[in-house]
Amino acid sequence: MNPSHPSRRRRASQMGVESLEGRQLLTGSAGSTFAIVPGTISQNGGTSSFTFTIDPTHFTMPKSGKIVIGIDVATQTGSSLVPYITGVTDAQGHAVAGTTHARYTPGLTRTATSYGNQTSAVLTPLTLAPGNKAETYTVTVKGEKNTSGSYLLGFYLAGDANGDGIVNQSDISTIRQGIGAKASSTTYNFDADANRDGMINRADLAVAERNSGAMTTVSPSISANLDPASDTGVQDRITALQTVHFTGAVTPGATVTFTDSNQNIAPVSTTANASGNYSVVVNLGSGSNTFDVSTTDAFGQKISGTIAPVTYDTNAPTSLITVAPTSSSSSTTTTS
Repeated sequence: MNPSHPSRRRRASQMGVESLEGRQLLTGSAGSTFAIVPGTISQNGGTSSFTFTIDPTHFTMPKSGKIVIGIDVATQTGSSLVPYITGVTDAQGHAVAGTTHARYTPGLTRTATSYGNQTSAVLTPLTLAPGNKAETYTVTVKGEKNTSGSYLLGFYLAGDANGDGIVNQSDISTIRQGIGAKASSTTYNFDADANRDGMINRADLAVAERNSGAMTTVSPSISANLDPASDTGVQDRITALQTVHFTGAVTPGATVTFTDSNQNIAPVSTTANASGNYSVVVNLGSGSNTFDVSTTDAFGQKISGTIAPVTYDTNAPTSLITVAPTSSSSSTTTTS
């Protein structure tokens, strides 16, 4: 079935103190990027591939039956790699027909993308397998100029100018209003530049119109929040409870796993619901507990990170008591 789309919030690169997505995004903020995948080319001039899945649970096709996915590649900080996407193939190894390349104009300055470096992007029209079933595809990156190193792949809905996970008339209007803007101008909107060539023109508008109705619920980030009820006394991540509760948001249906970094406690896993929310109960060991949180979604994206420690202390405060003020004293709060 098609994914629901209830007032989807705009994606952002920061989701609070316990955000796990630590990768710097290609656009400076997540924008229309719905998945971010790191990769490495180990040999000079070599290649690296990533296989991903388009499924009817997380993607809604436009009327044409082909969803136009943009894939942007950028060099990771500190890498000397000059990455180039050579192409996209289907599950049978055939090149996807209609895939087009666009190289960001090197003469236009843009510091928010690829850390100021030139990028290479492709637009590829993808379909579901017969019977409206999931289909897998593979994108391959090559190290140009005999280079090697690490990179980031950013997947986005071509034409999603406001980054809300759907291409609609609002996006088309935004792109139409931005026609003529270049990356060197203050009116340039990166997400309105559907083919990532550094300028907004009628080619971008045509892509958005072709992709109108396309939608995804895949998200490039995960949050992990300690339930305030599990943080006894003051909210300081020190608790008298040995079992605590975490909640968060991620791609719907994704598997989320909490792993004790000291391996004193067995990993605990759960699955996000259809809205992308998850809930998990975790046991604590005595003292400080640091958890690595990882997730894998149906698209093939994996995200992992470490959250702030939670300390289990049997002597920690368990409540806050408010003392009513008298005529000669002021209100005070004590812990017990």
